[in-house]
Amino acid sequence: MSMLVVTRADGAVVVGPEHAMGALANGGTPPVTLAVAGGVLVWAWADDDLDPDTTLAQAPTAMLDDVAAAQDWVWALYGPGVAEVLDTPDGQTVTWDPGQDWLPQCAARFAFGTWLSAWWPASTTDGIPALDPQVLRAEMEPLAARLDLLFAGDEPPLPSATDVPWPVASGYALAAGPGDVIGPAPVGVTVSTGVCGTRWSDLPAGWVDASDRAVSWRLLQDLGHWFFQVRAAAGPTTVTDDARLVADTPGRRVELHPDRDSFGRCWIGEAVGTTSDPPPVHVRVHLPGFAAQAGFAGVAADDGAERWQASVRALARARLDAAGIASTPGPAVTGPWRAERTARTDDY
Repeated sequence: MSMLVVTRADGAVVVGPEHAMGALANGGTPPVTLAVAGGVLVWAWADDDLDPDTTLAQAPTAMLDDVAAAQDWVWALYGPGVAEVLDTPDGQTVTWDPGQDWLPQCAARFAFGTWLSAWWPASTTDGIPALDPQVLRAEMEPLAARLDLLFAGDEPPLPSATDVPWPVASGYALAAGPGDVIGPAPVGVTVSTGVCGTRWSDLPAGWVDASDRAVSWRLLQDLGHWFFQVRAAAGPTTVTDDARLVADTPGRRVELHPDRDSFGRCWIGEAVGTTSDPPPVHVRVHLPGFAAQAGFAGVAADDGAERWQASVRALARARLDAAGIASTPGPAVTGPWRAERTARTDDY
């Protein structure tokens, strides 16, 4: 068994492998997490080259803000040695020796399913099929039933449709951009065009295609007016007709609504103005206020988002390939889910 360090940081008691604590501090790819009684369990990726077999085989790092609530399960997950020193977390090193040896694997498997439900990069553009949430949920249910010890006798919540924190009206301020809206844009002269992706933590899972080419825009000029048009390919999640997103660039804000064009389901919107702001370099499509209210604020900063999202796409493709090989189920914690096998074989 590996060694664990029990210490205190930022008012919380922290238990975990010493090397994993450094990975928690450097941000990057959103870790695999599981909120439990008294705190949260975290399996931090070592870097952007995602390796579930290595990451989920190690002991999770526990960040405990209520030691009394956590005492009921710490012995089972980490061992009696850790439970005995929680009240004196002064950097002690203890052997990882779970009181119930099946619990770490069960918790890691459930947490991994939750992570996949949030970050699976479903994309028609990239040919990455969506995971059926009902199929994934059904496979996670028996795992949840075994994890009640971690949740003070209750079962952990199963992945479901995101409870979207709808923004207040101010989130859409200046949706039409500068100037007056004068109706549908004429053909005009195309001044510039561009293609980009989204930052996934800005959006509810599945609302927009996860490709780095999902968003396209063009800037047109006609009779002294400027028309900024944005289109984003829709993801697998069905949204209501009144759902709205925002596309932002410096000096422009466009409200996007769900629609269907010749390319399929999409989000579209247009802003009209009379000033010739410089063409954008990048368009940020987001649901105002979502990242902060969903707990994703600060996750995968702009300078690292493209890198870790590319890593997740590579992971998804590798897992789909593995799901197509029935004779190699893989490790119990990270082996293919039934939802992945279904996605691998169904048309998308």
